[in-house]
Amino acid sequence: MRYFVVGIIAVACGILFQLGCGGGGGGGAPGFSITTALPKGVVGVDYEAALEAANGTSPYTYTLVSGTLMSGVILNADGTFSGYPTTEGTYNFTIQVQDSETTPRTTTRSYSVVVSKVKWTFLVFMNADNNLESAGIGDINQMEQVGSTANLNIVVQCDRTPSSDSSEGYDDSNGDWTTCKRFYVKKDTDTAIINSQEIADLGEVDMGSAATLEDFVTWGLGRFKASHYAVILWNHGGAWKECSNDETDGSSLLIPDTAVALDNSLTAAGVTQFDLIGFDMCLMGALEVDYEISSLGLVRVASEELEPGDGWDYAASLGALAANPNMTAAQLGTRIAQDYKAWYDVWGTHDITLAAVDLTKIAALVTSVNNLASQMSSDMVSDWSEFGKSGKFSEGYAKGENPGGYIDLGDFAYILYQTTTNTTVETLASTVLQNLQQAVIYRVSGTTYPYSQGIAVYFPDTSDEYNDNTATYGTLDFATGSWPMFLAYYFTAEDAYSIDPDVIGLNVSDTIVGQGSPISVSATITGNYLVDVAFTIENDPGDGYYYYLNRIPLTNNLTLPNGKDIPDWVDGDNPLSLPSWESGCLVVTDGTTSEFAYTLSSVDTPNFLYVYGDYSRDGGVNRYDCCTLFEANTGSLVGIGLIVGELAYPVEPQAGDLFRPYVLREQIVTGDINYYPRGVTLTYGVSGFTLANSYLSDGDYEIGFEAKDVRAIYITQIPPTDWGE
Repeated sequence: MRYFVVGIIAVACGILFQLGCGGGGGGGAPGFSITTALPKGVVGVDYEAALEAANGTSPYTYTLVSGTLMSGVILNADGTFSGYPTTEGTYNFTIQVQDSETTPRTTTRSYSVVVSKVKWTFLVFMNADNNLESAGIGDINQMEQVGSTANLNIVVQCDRTPSSDSSEGYDDSNGDWTTCKRFYVKKDTDTAIINSQEIADLGEVDMGSAATLEDFVTWGLGRFKASHYAVILWNHGGAWKECSNDETDGSSLLIPDTAVALDNSLTAAGVTQFDLIGFDMCLMGALEVDYEISSLGLVRVASEELEPGDGWDYAASLGALAANPNMTAAQLGTRIAQDYKAWYDVWGTHDITLAAVDLTKIAALVTSVNNLASQMSSDMVSDWSEFGKSGKFSEGYAKGENPGGYIDLGDFAYILYQTTTNTTVETLASTVLQNLQQAVIYRVSGTTYPYSQGIAVYFPDTSDEYNDNTATYGTLDFATGSWPMFLAYYFTAEDAYSIDPDVIGLNVSDTIVGQGSPISVSATITGNYLVDVAFTIENDPGDGYYYYLNRIPLTNNLTLPNGKDIPDWVDGDNPLSLPSWESGCLVVTDGTTSEFAYTLSSVDTPNFLYVYGDYSRDGGVNRYDCCTLFEANTGSLVGIGLIVGELAYPVEPQAGDLFRPYVLREQIVTGDINYYPRGVTLTYGVSGFTLANSYLSDGDYEIGFEAKDVRAIYITQIPPTDWGE
């Protein structure tokens, strides 16, 4: 009976060995054994296991007696393991344990450990060495809500800044470390403290350097091998101009250098391409950027417009990927865009865009754009105003905040297709739309940008902007095509046109006006290619300056088949009339205090009005230029964008924030014009900031009309006498 029992034990042990759980024996005392079953290994991930023994005298000493450990992993004498597996495969080995008896006893256990790579490695190049530091800490904590899994590696390189003013976006939490660290993100429930595995502290590094990007991505691809790779660049963005602003080093990445760094990383790691390239940055959803990286990946995810400071919803998107690691790149890109939209819908943020784009379709799209641009260049003399209007009426991004002329390619092609009288251009614009539709996998936008179609292109507002950026633009791969020629021809034609708009026949029924005592105001705007007309209110307080207090846009629109309204002022004379004006004006108010709103309208988004000003989040110690966006019909605040240096970024208003609206001020002697705060400060509180109708207070004012043509040439005429309420 005794031998029968031993036989059962031997058979059971053999079954364990076949399952890879290990076996023992070889001269050990009865019951003395290694009790630990070893887990599977994941390529690149630290192998965290510790052997334990039973029925012996500790301390124990463990040694490898046969076979081969996982490549890159070392067995320590205390039974722990160091390192991480570097190569996939099945590893068979036997470990011996020796106890501390006077006459040491030994026993062995055999193992079969499988090492595999994960489905997805998600690399984040997080440059938080700037005023997005607080958002960076928040995003890592979002990633920790999911954490890496058996099929998902989440790896972050995060550089921080010595600055710690929380009112300006900086952060002093988590020990306020100021260097650059690499993390293997692990799941935890603390939403404020980073508890992930710190792989390395690199000291201060320049995150605006292509060499730094290349080093991180090469390391990440090489260590954390996977079936699919996503690389995300996280920071400020400036479309085709630059991205990844490092405040400590005063640097940023140029787009061609970014593409070279990513390409070098793929080559060094022996990886064919990225499955997904993402830009959690402002303004990077541009055709110029897509073309630069089109050979490096399958899908890109980026925004045409500025992004809110909080960026993507990593908890939702990575959570979905962890739950379904069999996602394709297109599915992941779609999910990122969907989660982004849902996140900001909750917060009531509507000036957003994000799109997943098929990079394999970009070459065909660029070819169609080049064909259209070449034809427009050929027909520039006769049709330049059509092309200019289509550009001006297209959805535009970072308006008034980071000038650069970023317009939606699809909106441009659609307006051109609907309005041109040139049948060849019409056909080529239709081809662009077809190729664009094939390239854009999925797109989202807030109510501010209902006609955004996922990819922007460069079409600056003025020839000065064009001339300022020609050299940098010329370094792009996209610039080898026909679009730069189109821009050059267009601004040559625009500059050659010299007939300015004018306001004639200005007439008022009385010089005294007030609430309940209306007057009529009329005039005729004359000129060609008009795109913007407004009613203006000014005054001269006698201090040597002339103040433009109010600018109220007037509309005369054509509705396109997709529902978009575009200005439709005729060439020649356009009669204007305000039959019953009672001194009405527009103001920005915080519910208690009001100030004149010198509103700017954009012809591409006529339902929204912009007001410049300065903004402070620290009681007025630091003030930054800003642009506030209001819904024209309701006056509700849509968004606020701060301008810091050459970078613009949106902020969510908080209680106590200060806003001083600007008016335009002209020096009477010199004619110099600048934006100027008259001194009225509004405070964000329970009423927020709103754009409201009001009436002029007692005083002398001047009124008139303003017109703008496609060249951005303005003409303003005011009556020869003062007006009093």
